[in-house]
Amino acid sequence: MSWFVACSMCVMNSIGQLLREFIEVSSIPELPRKLHPTRIKR
Repeated sequence: MSWFVACSMCVMNSIGQLLREFIEVSSIPELPRKLHPTRIKR
């Protein structure tokens, strides 16, 4: 089961990195609308 633990840790790390990048981008209100106009929900 060690491979499962390593895989889950790797996935959690990548998800955390994606969240950090998304938060940094979304902190600028103009960028998300230009980059992802269809994915932004009000």
